[in-house]
Amino acid sequence: MAQKRLYPKCAGEIDGLAEHLKEKYPDSEWETQFLKFDDEKGKGAVFQVRPKPSAWQTAKNWVGLGMAATASMKAVGEALEVEVGGGKWLDKAAIIGAVPLMFAPLVVAAGVGAWLQNRLLAQVLAEIEAYFRGEATALKCAECGADYAAGAKFCSECGKAVSQQAQA
Repeated sequence: MAQKRLYPKCAGEIDGLAEHLKEKYPDSEWETQFLKFDDEKGKGAVFQVRPKPSAWQTAKNWVGLGMAATASMKAVGEALEVEVGGGKWLDKAAIIGAVPLMFAPLVVAAGVGAWLQNRLLAQVLAEIEAYFRGEATALKCAECGADYAAGAKFCSECGKAVSQQAQA
């Protein structure tokens, strides 16, 4: 269920897009990976995100509630081609196909897992779209948690200098 988009004149935006995605999926909740490549086919990168491993996450994976997303970015001339897809579909299909009669609740869990997987993919794609529209969601103040726009010098809620927060 991969979705592909082409962004004209954005081939140089790979690093900026990767940074934007890393900010949206904080290390406290998500495991992310960003890999760049430059080969005979061109320049590009891959961004991957999945929930941080834990005992609870392992249990969720076993019943088909696991999720992950991959955004592949490739320069095509002056354009940037982005394809968003995800893993974690095979576990859902296996559960739905193998245990429908004996463990009906697992079929429901696999269906919910498929919905969660699709929601994560849609969320990553929405963040990519927002980045290229210049409508990236607001950043959070480290002091009070209020949203502030990129480029702001002070938090509009608590007044703390946000440039100092970024350095801390």
